[in-house]
Amino acid sequence: MSTFFQLIFGGLETGSIFALATLGIIIIFRTSRATNFAQGTIGMINAYVAANILVNHGEFPVWLAVIIGMASAFVTGVLIDLFIIRRANKASIIGKQVITFGLILILMGIAPMIFGAVPIRFPRFIPTGAFELAGARFTYLLIGLVLASLPLLSHVGIIRGDTVLTVGAVVFYAIAALGMNVLLGYSGLVSLGTAGFMGLGAYLTTHLTVEIGLSFWVALPIVVAIPTIIGILVGLVSLRLSGMYLAIATLAVAEVARRVFMEVWGFVSYHATYPDVFVTFLGRDSTYWLLIIILVLLMILTDNFIHSPIGRAFLTMRASEPAAQAMGISLFKYKLMAFGIATAYATLAGMLYAHFIHAVDPTPWTLLLSLQIIAVIVIGGFKTITGPIVGSFIVFGVPHLILNRLPIIGDIAGLPLIFNGILIIIVILFYPRGLVYLGNQLFKKKEVESS
Repeated sequence: MSTFFQLIFGGLETGSIFALATLGIIIIFRTSRATNFAQGTIGMINAYVAANILVNHGEFPVWLAVIIGMASAFVTGVLIDLFIIRRANKASIIGKQVITFGLILILMGIAPMIFGAVPIRFPRFIPTGAFELAGARFTYLLIGLVLASLPLLSHVGIIRGDTVLTVGAVVFYAIAALGMNVLLGYSGLVSLGTAGFMGLGAYLTTHLTVEIGLSFWVALPIVVAIPTIIGILVGLVSLRLSGMYLAIATLAVAEVARRVFMEVWGFVSYHATYPDVFVTFLGRDSTYWLLIIILVLLMILTDNFIHSPIGRAFLTMRASEPAAQAMGISLFKYKLMAFGIATAYATLAGMLYAHFIHAVDPTPWTLLLSLQIIAVIVIGGFKTITGPIVGSFIVFGVPHLILNRLPIIGDIAGLPLIFNGILIIIVILFYPRGLVYLGNQLFKKKEVESS
């Protein structure tokens, strides 16, 4: 089944590339009534330009090489038009098309002379990343597709309507846990202030969108920026403290934030609206799909920088701060960066909470929620991108989706929480690496038994 989906998405990816090249052919045809058969060959030359820059100048980022390749494509097109096409005004339409065929031959001869005949491997501009589960590879996009199908299943009566609401909550808690995994799992820094920053994001977006009347998209950078700056300032404390002392310091920040919520806004429940697109507000299902899109984008983004020099610096700092300093890694820079990323993710999760749940009050933003976020990454798996999703489903999804609906357990108040707590303990005792690796362990165990 995974091969089927990979073929579909691979076909869409390749088709999109050819469609983009076709748009260029259409533009030329609309302006000159001639078909440019050399469109693909010109693209080949300029792909060689970008790839050659990356191979011979490793310090160049991929996006800059792509921009240079696009600029060289523009210059190549202008030169061909000035010195060849415009001089062929008296030629017929078919003659101009034959000229482009001659350009194909010329460019195909020039390419190996300049760049060599050995193929150059061009890295992905935005790698999508993947994870292992029972020996099969599933992309983050496939995860998003599966989650995005739930509203449709709800409309046809396969699942209950409140399942979408519960999974939406699982998604924004997973976003907060993804940021915490960057801080705790990859960087080795602990924080108990996640709930406070989530609450700050929820209250800020409610104030800006409801009381001031800003658009969701205008409020988004403001809401994320303010707590992120605070989180970076908290990161300064991490230069002096570590371990439990750092955790207590971040807990103090969260408690101060919660007291501010109580003193300024009181215990009144404020109601945010669904996000707006232009002048139209989204509905529940479309807001849910927005959550899924943001989750997938953050997974891809996190996978990118974790496998970049930034991620390697985080892992080195986590393993040994003296070793990291000896290697020239700035603890000041990367600790502040880790706290900034974790705070931005938590704030965004709080903002999405407000616009999806519609009710904001000081009650949820306590130490318990911060501990639950840490439990999410411990259960799901440290230093994984998909672990927060699995852990968030266990901590926040299982009680509502499964335990509360059981005949006897769901009828007794508090019993679902007890079973959920037992489940968490069992997972940590028997699968300390996290449930993300459960499928791989079972798969390997079967292999050993069969052999």
